[in-house]
Amino acid sequence: MADWRDGSVQCGHASRRCCSFGRLAAPRVLWSGFEAALSQLAREVLLVPDISGMHHIALTVRDLSRSKAWYGQVLGLSALFDGGDDDVSYVVLTDSSGPLMLGLRQYREGSGDRFDEFRTGLDHLAFAVSGQAQLQAWEARFDELGVDHSAIKDSPVGQVLTLRDPDNIQLEFVARLES
Repeated sequence: MADWRDGSVQCGHASRRCCSFGRLAAPRVLWSGFEAALSQLAREVLLVPDISGMHHIALTVRDLSRSKAWYGQVLGLSALFDGGDDDVSYVVLTDSSGPLMLGLRQYREGSGDRFDEFRTGLDHLAFAVSGQAQLQAWEARFDELGVDHSAIKDSPVGQVLTLRDPDNIQLEFVARLES
C-alpha cells in the first residue's frame, strides 16, 4: 500500500517540489523522528495525567475515639467532619493550616489487630516539615507530651524523626536535604 511516509505517494503537485515526497528522502527520516518524539510526548503528557498533590490519607484504627484524641493532642489535628454507617465509623481530621487531611476509620467487623508494616499495604506515613528547626520543635513537643520517638537521624532523603500511633502505625517527620 502506498504511503506518503515511505515516499511512494506524491501530493499531485509533482511539478512543484513543495509536496513531491516521492522525490525526497528527507520526509521518511523526519517522520521517524517526529513519530519517536510524539510517542515520548504521549507517554509523558497525554497518557499520564498530572497529579497535583495528595488529597487525604485514611487509616483503619482499632479505637476511633482513642485515635482521634491522640492525633488531636499529639499532632494538633481537629475534626473537620465525622460520620458512619452500619459498617464503619469515621472522622476526618485536619491541621490549622489546611493542607493535611487525615481520615480515621473503625470498621465494626475489623480484626482488632495492631498495625504491622510487614504485611502487604501501608508501611509508614511521612510528614514533611520545613527544616531542621521545625523537626526539633516536633521532637520537643513529643518529649513534652511523653510520646516515645526516635532520635533525629540522617537518611538519604533528609533528617527523620520517627514515632508510632496507638495502633502501632509508624509516623515519620522529615526535614528534606537542602539542595
